[in-house]
Amino acid sequence: MLSLLFASLCLAYAATECSTCINAVDFLKNTTNEGNGTFVAIIQTIEKICSEIYGPAARECVNITKNMNASISYYNHHNASDICQHFHIC
Repeated sequence: MLSLLFASLCLAYAATECSTCINAVDFLKNTTNEGNGTFVAIIQTIEKICSEIYGPAARECVNITKNMNASISYYNHHNASDICQHFHIC
């Protein structure tokens, strides 16, 4: 989910240059962080919804939350340059 957000943001700002992507990711990093609880609250809400779903949809729901957790972890543990390189923008 966050991966898509980073890619979309960079493309939305016509980020064909590495510096534009880095500036956009730095902006995101400066305005959001895991500690503010926003990401955690969203994931917890989705996990609660997943616990109420049964069948194949439940498995997909759990996979979504795992992917979100992995994306947030990557975002929190890498700098803007690393993130933009990950998306082959730099």
